[in-house]
Amino acid sequence: KIITLLSLMTVSISLFGFGLPSVPGMDKSDDAKSSSGPTAEVAQEALVRDYSYAAANVLRAQQNFLKAFGAKDKAAELEISAKKLESGELPSKQDLADAKALSDEANKEIKQLTSDEAEVSEEGKQYYRAAMPYMLKGVKGLVKLTNTAKDFLDNAKSEIKSAGMGGAMKLKKKLEAGMFVAPKIPKLIGDTTKNFKSLVTYGKKNKILDEDENYESEVDQ
Repeated sequence: KIITLLSLMTVSISLFGFGLPSVPGMDKSDDAKSSSGPTAEVAQEALVRDYSYAAANVLRAQQNFLKAFGAKDKAAELEISAKKLESGELPSKQDLADAKALSDEANKEIKQLTSDEAEVSEEGKQYYRAAMPYMLKGVKGLVKLTNTAKDFLDNAKSEIKSAGMGGAMKLKKKLEAGMFVAPKIPKLIGDTTKNFKSLVTYGKKNKILDEDENYESEVDQ
């Protein structure tokens, strides 16, 4: 009887300790696998860094467009903002908001100048041409952020939901720069692309840009 009992215990140990497959959701390794992607904070850093690069290029373009039309004082403000985004330091939500407000204001002024058919001097034409590569880089940079912004938002929403009442507020504060930028990306892509094409059309119409330059196709790729 003692031998039989020991045999049964050995079988039980082998079954419960080694023989049964792990149950999904009960093994810690499953949790490790599900969280193996970048955290929202890491994703935010990539998003904000790449957005800053694109936004700085748009600001540089706008700076040159304004110089082309003689609005040099306004152009100087854009240069200060562009330098801040180019500094290599991750900008705060306020930095990003200030830069966007300046850019939006510059867009309105440039649209007004082009609709008024403001005169462009020979020097101004050089500034106008110099703006085009910056604008192109800005548009392309924003387009590349489509998936980055979506991934960040998905990660952020998931982590905030899992953080509970106490942790959610702290996490939202940490992620505020990314949460400011990410939802705006689709509209920014549309608006910036539209503005770029409009400025190409204006430049060709007024003999500022070479008619053979095919900027539009580079944006549409």
